[in-house]
Amino acid sequence: MTTYYKGFPQSTREEKLHMVNLDELENEAKYVIPEAAYYYIASGAENEWTWRNNTQAFNHFQIVPRALTGMQDPELNTEFLGMNLKTPVMICPIACHGIANAEAEIDTAKGAKA
Repeated sequence: MTTYYKGFPQSTREEKLHMVNLDELENEAKYVIPEAAYYYIASGAENEWTWRNNTQAFNHFQIVPRALTGMQDPELNTEFLGMNLKTPVMICPIACHGIANAEAEIDTAKGAKA
């Protein structure tokens, strides 16, 4: 039986995604999320002006890996808005988790915890 969220068929698939960067994540998502939901999530509002400008601004920053520097046990803890985080990775507020997967925010929270 297919379930729907806001008119979109929901995926119930659960599998590990193998990715190294966001482009690979997006490509893998095409095969897991139902097609209509994927394109809804992957697109931007109206003429996608904000989406394009945010992407352009993000691309001006570069994370430079410091491999083979001899550093033992690097410290990943950071503070953000008064919260102490074990790693500097966060999930921003987004809408419509339910169109990506039937477990919605519950699976997002499980993924963030993992």
